[in-house]
Amino acid sequence: MNQELENRIFHTENVTKVYHTGSIDVHALRGVNAEVFKGEFTVLLGASGSGKSTFLNILGGLDSATDGRAWFRDQELTSMSERGLTRYRRDHVGFVFQFYNLVPSLTARENVALVTEISRDPMSPEEALERVNEDLGTTTVVITHNAGIREMAHRVIYFADGNISDTVVNKHRVEPADIEW
Repeated sequence: MNQELENRIFHTENVTKVYHTGSIDVHALRGVNAEVFKGEFTVLLGASGSGKSTFLNILGGLDSATDGRAWFRDQELTSMSERGLTRYRRDHVGFVFQFYNLVPSLTARENVALVTEISRDPMSPEEALERVNEDLGTTTVVITHNAGIREMAHRVIYFADGNISDTVVNKHRVEPADIEW
């Protein structure tokens, strides 16, 4: 098996997502083929409504595809039951939502500590915060409208109208401190 396939954490084949709202069909994803690799920091960029969040929700097991297939390693997400997706999210996925899913009255440490209640083998919140991202070889996928963040990513996937319009691999990544925020 070649090295690239061994390091592939997520991949999708012709993933579509159609939301039915009354008599209108909204095509959020239109046959998306993508790959995300182990230990990489991947940024999803695109205008609002371009399909970024829908794509990430399918990878994270929060939503299901209308058609096509999606995998985490060798597990096909698109064939999992709700119970299987719950186990997948519990054992393999961590979400950090913007604003409304953090408890605003808690510190970052206290918000991280909430995860210890559902994790099978939790580390301390302090250790988790110290080790976030590259120390653990964690694969991170971020949705943002801040185009400057693309410079620190390993890979940038651009979405437009439910499709991937481009994928760029950064040969030279910029340190977060060097980015104009």
